[in-house]
Amino acid sequence: MKRFLSWYSVLLKRQLKNISFLILMIVVPVVTVVCSNLSSFKTASIETVAVYAEDDDQTSVRIMESLSNLHTEFKYVAVSSDEELRDMVRSRRALCGFILKKNLTEKFKKEKYFNNIEYIVRNDSIFSDAACEQIYSKYLKEMTYTLALQIIEDSTGVIEGTEGFDIRAEYEELLRRDENEFLKIVFLEENPDADLVSSTGLMTFSISGVMAVIMLLGALMGIGNWISDRKNGVLVSAARGREMLMKVLYIQMPVLLLALSSLITILVVRNFSGAANVLAAVIVYSLMLIILALILSMVVKNMTVLIALEVVLILGSLILCPVFFDFGSIIPVVKVVKYFMPPQWLLMLL
Repeated sequence: MKRFLSWYSVLLKRQLKNISFLILMIVVPVVTVVCSNLSSFKTASIETVAVYAEDDDQTSVRIMESLSNLHTEFKYVAVSSDEELRDMVRSRRALCGFILKKNLTEKFKKEKYFNNIEYIVRNDSIFSDAACEQIYSKYLKEMTYTLALQIIEDSTGVIEGTEGFDIRAEYEELLRRDENEFLKIVFLEENPDADLVSSTGLMTFSISGVMAVIMLLGALMGIGNWISDRKNGVLVSAARGREMLMKVLYIQMPVLLLALSSLITILVVRNFSGAANVLAAVIVYSLMLIILALILSMVVKNMTVLIALEVVLILGSLILCPVFFDFGSIIPVVKVVKYFMPPQWLLMLL
């Protein structure tokens, strides 16, 4: 036991004297937290609002075009699916979202004016009255257009003072209604990782994804330290037949230190909400990395191969997993490949 503690103490001191490791452990998380809050200091930021039309109805098309041409504090972005819209709102890439339901033109003609728009908002967000008012104004404009056409098509009713006046009375009643009555409000369940996606104005990135990559680097650094010391006969020779135990110590040391740093970073950004779930996810991910590193250390015997492996895993994780990019959700073939990248494991656990 005393020998084990002695080894552990030596490895810990060596690790904490490594400047590059300290940068990973302290500087990178601090910079990440600062970047995550940059948007709070922006005074003239333009919020993104996602919009999706369920069909190519002419009314929906005109509303979408009108919104895209608006020059306000919101940028209305057309998306290709309901799920994409919800993902954007959950990940805070969009302030909120609006879904235009099918057959708006026919619904207007049948005097079905309500619940034709779904307002998608996170359950921890404040209502965006300005965005609701803007889309409602476009919706009301198209409703007015359809009502006008209906009056013209039924000119007999207008002249005789029967149906035409009923339509006008109904229109006046609609004008008196609050715009929120026309919206079906849908609250999204709180996404455990929603607080961990941040935008600086220059890029959008997943904070948990960044921390997952850093922990992966720690596991690879552990393998590198083991290979280097074994080659040079430093400390490893003291193990006397307990190489596996020594290898575990080498690998788990940087992983656990970076896991502690990552855990604190994630909890700070998340305002310590869901602490138990985050702790469990980080512990499980750490164990998975240690096991993966032990398996790799049986195959990788020199630094050249390890460096090549680091490049593949780190670049692959940054590109395929939703860290800075998310090609893994865009390219069909890559959707499967990204699950072989370790950072994706932590994102799934969270």
